[in-house]
Amino acid sequence: MRVKPFTESIESENEPDYEVALKSWQNHLKRNQSIIVDLFHGQFKSQITCPTCSRVSITFDPFNSVSLPIPVKKEKEIDFFFIHANNEKKAVKLAITYPKANHFVKDLKKEVARRLKKNPDNFHFVFSTYHAKEVIDKEETTLTNEIRKKKRFKNLFAFEIPQEDLQADPNDKVNIDIHPTKKGTSYYNSDIHKPLSFIRTVTMLKSYTVRQIYVKIFKYFRFIFNENWPEEEKESFVALSDEEAFDKVWTNAEKKPFLIHFVTTYSMADNCEFCGEKRCGNCVLNYDETTTLADLLSKIKDPTYHLEFEVVFDQVPDFVNLDSLNGFTDLTKRKASEEDTKSQESSNVTIEDCFEQFELPEQLGEENAWYCSKCKEHQKATKKMEIYKAPPILVLHFKRFKSGTSFYKKGKITQKVDFPIDDFDISRFVINKELPTDYNVEKIIPNFDPEPTIAEASTQDDSAATQNHNTMNVEDETPETKNGEMNVESSSGAANPDSLQYSLFAVVNHYGNMGFGHYTAYAKNHVQDSWHYFDDSRVTNENAESVCTPAAYVLFYKRKDWKFKI
Repeated sequence: MRVKPFTESIESENEPDYEVALKSWQNHLKRNQSIIVDLFHGQFKSQITCPTCSRVSITFDPFNSVSLPIPVKKEKEIDFFFIHANNEKKAVKLAITYPKANHFVKDLKKEVARRLKKNPDNFHFVFSTYHAKEVIDKEETTLTNEIRKKKRFKNLFAFEIPQEDLQADPNDKVNIDIHPTKKGTSYYNSDIHKPLSFIRTVTMLKSYTVRQIYVKIFKYFRFIFNENWPEEEKESFVALSDEEAFDKVWTNAEKKPFLIHFVTTYSMADNCEFCGEKRCGNCVLNYDETTTLADLLSKIKDPTYHLEFEVVFDQVPDFVNLDSLNGFTDLTKRKASEEDTKSQESSNVTIEDCFEQFELPEQLGEENAWYCSKCKEHQKATKKMEIYKAPPILVLHFKRFKSGTSFYKKGKITQKVDFPIDDFDISRFVINKELPTDYNVEKIIPNFDPEPTIAEASTQDDSAATQNHNTMNVEDETPETKNGEMNVESSSGAANPDSLQYSLFAVVNHYGNMGFGHYTAYAKNHVQDSWHYFDDSRVTNENAESVCTPAAYVLFYKRKDWKFKI
């Protein structure tokens, strides 16, 4: 059109949708009327709701393509170490992928239990370093993403609790934190204790004697002796009970491989409640067979003090490798199991998922604030978009490129979207199944004779349609024109009036990223009913099954019950 009159957007004033949509389309045709409009233009229904006054604005806006968001799952990954109750089993490092929203520690435990075939009630998560420990207790309400953020500064562990500790009398047992260290010498030749590994928690009974405390500690760390014991005696040593092995390694040994100290330096008053010395620096728990843990606890007068032990390794046999304390098996890079693979396949994104995401309401940002005529100010309103009428040629564009305020938030979504080649029914995503050309509109352009609508064409016989419009179907091999112009013919061939089926005839692919890229295309030859791949000057034959790829960027669909000539 050479003369384009000024038009204003039409809002619904409690009128039926069809009447407002008709007026809006008439407005659109005043400024746009061509074969492009007839073939490619459809109509959106846009509904905006003011968050302050709840005013609802409904408009019907034209479109020539639909930009579909790709519903990429917002997933995060958290890795941690799982410590078995049986320390003979080497610790494992796991990585679990989880949805960012509404995923709690209890859900994480279920996934760990499934992966390792454990009982989720028999282990708990703990942040542990060489110097501090924090138990994650509110598993029902603590988000997995919260502990993932904390993990940036601490190591996360899942400690499995031995059955004997689970079955112990709650009134008799005491959980004691253990700090493994190694005796060394400072720059000034003074004795220092170097941290060896992370803090563990060992459950003991109040009735334990000091000997039993030593045996329990030895039992917890026995694995470093078992796996390093000389081969010629290894089998016999491993077969010993914990009491017998302790006597061999500790009681009857001239050099004690470890000693237990009270952790007192940072938690107690100037006078140690265990040795009575001023400014005690982790005094030794002297070995005997009569003093009980209850006796030790009774000495504590400070209600804020929690009993902790430091296990100081010194004079260990040469064959013992203390690095084994931190040994683990890395399972974070393991191959996905068949079950994981099936789970990934079932989570593939389909074009229907994209349409559902497109229809979801979204809140407008500050930069796109909507002016509410009732509130008289810009509002971050809620906007909902739907397709009111779809055109004969439907162009779908995947929103693969992300924008953001930082480099890391930008990028390209490479997720493959599954889409059908034939019989793509979009009826549940379109409100009105008629074409925009079905509107009963007045002629805007002089001598412009629009083609019959689907409804009109269905009532005409083939001879009348041929006589009045002199058109040809897409199947004709020789194109014809009328007065040097392309003509369009509508015909209703749908067996089901509620169905709205489209067939794919072209795909534009994009390879690369936001900074650079390369475009290729697939297109269907409607005469030969064959697909071809176009890459610059190179053209090759392709199977229809090869058209759907992760590079698909723009799709071109033709309505099946609407025949036309080009």
